[in-house]
Amino acid sequence: MSNTDAVSPADFLGAEKKLLPNAYKLRDELAGVLDGFEAEARENHLQSPVRRLAFYISNLVHERRIDLGGLEELVRLLTLDAFFYRARHLREYVGNCSPEANLETLAKLFTGLSRDANGATISFEDFRAKIEREVFGIVITAHPTFAVSQDLTQVLASLATGCGQDGKALDETDLLALATEVAESRHGTSAAMTLDAEQEFALMAIANIRAALRRVYRVVFEVAREVYPADWQQLTPKLITVASWVGYDLDGRSDILWSDTFLARLSVEEMALNDHLESLAEIATEEKLKSSTTETLNTIRAAISEQLARMKEDVARLKADPETSDGVGAFSRALADGADARLVSLSGIVEMLSDEIKANPDAACGLAVLRAEMANLGLAFAQTHVRINATQLTNAIREEIGPITSPEDPANRRRYVRAVSDLLDNVEPVSINFGSIMRERTTAKRVFMIVAKFLKFVDTDEPVRFLIAECNTAFTVLSALYYAKLFGVADKIDISPLFETGEALEQGHEIVSDLLENPHYVKYIKNRKRLCIQTGFSDAGRYIGQIPASLAIERVRIKMARRIKKSGIKGVDLVIFDTHGESIGRGTHPLSFSDRLNYTYPPEARKAFRDAGVNVKQEVSFQGGDGYVYFSNAELALATVCRLVEHALGDDPDIEDEFYEDTDFSLDFFMSVKGFNERLLENPNYAALLDVFGTNLLYSTGSRKVKRQHEGGARVDLAHPSQVRAIPHNAILQQLGYFSNSISGLGKAIARDFERFKEMYESSDRCRRFINMAAYARHLSDLDALHGYISLFDPSIWLRRSKIESDPDRAEQMQHLAHILRHGSAHEKLNRTYRIFLNDTIYLDKGLASVQNDDMLPGVAGDSYPDLTLLHGIRVALIHEVFLILARLPRFSDMAESSDDVINEILHLDIEHAVKVLKTAFPKSEPQADAKSFGEEATYRTDVDHGYAREHDELFDPLEEIYDLLRRTSTAIAHICGAVG
Repeated sequence: MSNTDAVSPADFLGAEKKLLPNAYKLRDELAGVLDGFEAEARENHLQSPVRRLAFYISNLVHERRIDLGGLEELVRLLTLDAFFYRARHLREYVGNCSPEANLETLAKLFTGLSRDANGATISFEDFRAKIEREVFGIVITAHPTFAVSQDLTQVLASLATGCGQDGKALDETDLLALATEVAESRHGTSAAMTLDAEQEFALMAIANIRAALRRVYRVVFEVAREVYPADWQQLTPKLITVASWVGYDLDGRSDILWSDTFLARLSVEEMALNDHLESLAEIATEEKLKSSTTETLNTIRAAISEQLARMKEDVARLKADPETSDGVGAFSRALADGADARLVSLSGIVEMLSDEIKANPDAACGLAVLRAEMANLGLAFAQTHVRINATQLTNAIREEIGPITSPEDPANRRRYVRAVSDLLDNVEPVSINFGSIMRERTTAKRVFMIVAKFLKFVDTDEPVRFLIAECNTAFTVLSALYYAKLFGVADKIDISPLFETGEALEQGHEIVSDLLENPHYVKYIKNRKRLCIQTGFSDAGRYIGQIPASLAIERVRIKMARRIKKSGIKGVDLVIFDTHGESIGRGTHPLSFSDRLNYTYPPEARKAFRDAGVNVKQEVSFQGGDGYVYFSNAELALATVCRLVEHALGDDPDIEDEFYEDTDFSLDFFMSVKGFNERLLENPNYAALLDVFGTNLLYSTGSRKVKRQHEGGARVDLAHPSQVRAIPHNAILQQLGYFSNSISGLGKAIARDFERFKEMYESSDRCRRFINMAAYARHLSDLDALHGYISLFDPSIWLRRSKIESDPDRAEQMQHLAHILRHGSAHEKLNRTYRIFLNDTIYLDKGLASVQNDDMLPGVAGDSYPDLTLLHGIRVALIHEVFLILARLPRFSDMAESSDDVINEILHLDIEHAVKVLKTAFPKSEPQADAKSFGEEATYRTDVDHGYAREHDELFDPLEEIYDLLRRTSTAIAHICGAVG
C-alpha cells in the first residue's frame, strides 16, 4: 500500500471509543453538561461554565459516582484525543507528506533553477552557483520542551504521515496498535530529563534530517545529469545545513562539565563515522563500480573504521575519570601521542571520491551524494554551535581590562570598546592543554579552549558557531574575538551575537554599525566571508509581546541592511539565525511552514537585503522535543526539508505592502502593543498571576532548570516575571488558558483606529499574517477558564458553596479554607490582571470578528472543542480537592518550616515539597524505643510511636495522586496548544 493509501488523520476518530469506552461515555456526559452551562452563560454573563463544570465534577467524586480512577481514565481519553488532534494539526502544518510527491516537487524546483526567465538553459556555472550555496540552516536546540518522550514523538510523526518508522503505510490494525500505545503510555513524568537523553533525542532527529538531505542531493544530481550530462559530476550541493547546540549550550548553566561538552562532540563524531560507513556499504551494493573504485572505497572504509575504533577508546578514557588530573592526563596523552594517526580531516577522502566520480560517469550518483555529505559536514553529524551568555564574557574580560561597569553604560560604552580594541592590537596566541581547561574557572575562556581542542583533535576543517545570548553591545562581540585570537581559533569560529532583549531589538543595527567601524572585526569577517547574527523571541516575547517583538526584529534587520550597504563591505554573506521556538508564544506561526518562515523573515526584510546587495542565509531553531517531531520519521523529515528548500529557493513575492507605506499606522500600532506589554510586565499583579501556580502545573520538560527560586526552605513569592525563564513563562500562560504574550495589547491597538485596521488587514500581507497568528492564540485562550483558576482563591465563593453543601464535614472544610484565603491578597491581585485581559480582549474580539477571524484558523481548529474546556474544568475540580485536603491538614510548629509555609506551598501547588515536609513532620511509623536501653519498661505510647498512617492514607498520599493527575491534564493541554511554552 502506498503512502497515499494510508489511513488519514480522520481515521483516528473512534479509536478512543474502542479503547476507553467508560471514559468515552463520561466525556459525552460532561460535554452535554458543558453545553448546558454555556447556553445559560450566554443568557447570564455572570455564570462561569468552567467553574460550574468543576463543581459538577467535584460533586460526582464526592458522591462516589466516579472515583479518582475514573477521572484518571477520563484524562487518559482526553490525552489520547489531544494527541490525535496534535497529529492532525501537524499533518496540516507540514503539508503533503508523500515522499513521491515531495521528490517530484524538488525535481521541478531544481529543473526550474536551470532555466532563465525565458525558459532557456542557463550555464552550468550559474546553476552550480545556485546549488552550491548554503541557502537555509536547521539548528537543533535543546530548550526545556521535552514534555513528550522520544517514543511517543515518533508515534506522533507516524500518525501525522500515515506511515511507520519503517516507511510502510499504516493500516487500521497499525493505527489501533499505535492508539493503544498512546493511551497506555505516560505523557509526561516527574523524572528529570537528562542531557544524555536530550542528546540521544537530538541525534535521532539529525539522522532523519541527514537521510532527507541525501534524498535531496540525489534529486539534484538526477536533474543535473539530465540537464548537464558532461558536467554534473563536478557538483557538490550544499543548500541546507544542519547544526546542533545540544550539549554545547552553557548559557546560565553550571551543570554541564567541560568533559560533558567534549563527550557530546565525540558522540556526534561517532554517529558521523557510522553514517559514512553505512553510505559506503549502500554504494557498494547499489551501484556498478569499477574494481579500482571498489578498492578505493575499501581504503576509505578502513580509514574510517580505524578512526571509529580510536574514538571509542577516547570516549572510554574520558568517561572513566573526567574529573582528576590523572584520568584527564591519560586521556590527553592518548590524544597527543596518536595525533599523527588520527583522522581529523576528510578533505583527502573527498578528493579520492572526486577522482572515482570522474572514473565512473554512469554510476557515480551515490559517490557524489557521499562526497557532498563529507564536504559539508566533515567529521560532524551536525555542525557545532556553542552558546554562552554575554555576562559570562564580561566576567571573563574583567581580568584583562580591569574593573568595568555594565558594558551598556552609555557613559563608558565607547571607552570599553577602545579598551578591548587595544587588547586586539597586541594579542598573541597562547598554547593550552587539557589541564588548562580543568583549571580554568571562567566559563567563556573554557569554552574557547574546548573549541580549540575540537579543532585540533576532532575535526580541523569544520568551523564552529559561537553564540552569545543577551548581547547588547559591540564590546561583547569584540571580547569574544579577543579570546578567539588568544586561543588561536579566530579563523575557524563564527561569532554570533543574539539580539533578544528590548534594548538589542532597538539597537541591534547600531551594534553592527559599531562592529563594522572596528578594523579588527572587519578583517575577521572578511577572512571568514560571513557576518553572523542571531535574533530571538526568548526574552523579547516576555518584555514587549510576541507580535511587537516580531516587528522589532524585522525593523532591526531592515536597518541593518542599510548599515551593511553603507559600510561598503563586499564579499561577506550575512547569516541570520532565528531562535524562535515551536509554539506561537515563542515566535512561530501556527498555520503552516510557509506562514512560519514568512512571519519570522518577512518578504520586506528579504527585499531590503536584496536591494542592499547582501546575500543572506536564514537559519531557524527547532527546539527540544516539540521541534524534533518534524524530523521524527523519514517521510516527515523529507516533507519538512522540502518545505524549507521550497521557501529558500522560491521566488520572493515582490508586492507592495501598505503596512510599510503607512508608517503612521504601523508605528502607532507597534508602540501601542509594545507599551501595553511593558506596563503589564511591570505590574506586580501580573507577577502574582504567573506565580499563582507557576511551573508547578508542569512536569519536568528538560535538563535545564526552569525555576528560579530559593533552594530549600519555604517558598518565596515571585516578585517579577524576569525570575521565570521564557519558556516556562509562556507555558504558564498557556496552562492558565490565556496566551497573553501573543495577544495582549492587540485589542487596544486595534481600537485606536478600528476602520483603518480593517483596511490595513485587507491590503497588507504582513498585517494579515500576524493577526492570523493572534487569532489562533485567541482561539486557544479561554478567559472563563482563567477566571475558574482565579476563583479558587475567592473566599466568598467557598463560603457560598459551604452554605449549600449537604455534607457538614465538607462544608466545614470549605469554611476553614475561606478563612485561610481571606488572610491573603491573591484573589484581588489576580482579579485586577483578569480585568486588564478582559477589557483588552473585548476590543480584540471585535477586531477579529470584523475581519472574519474564523477563516484564519487551521482547518482542524474546531476539533479541540470541547476537550480543551473539559481539561480546564477537570483541573479546576482537582485543585478544589487539593484545597479541601489542605483544610484538613494537621498543624505543626516544631520544624524549620511551619504549617503556614506548607499551606502557602500547597496553595501554589508546590505539592512535592509540601508533602515531603508533612511526611517528615508526621512519619507513618517509627521503631519503638528499646526498653533495655533505658533500664525500665514503658507502657505509654507517644504520638510518634502510634504513627500517622491515617494521615498518610487519607491526606498525604491522595495529595500526591491528585497532583500527578493534575499535571497529566497539563500535558494534554500542551498537546492541543502544540508545544510546551
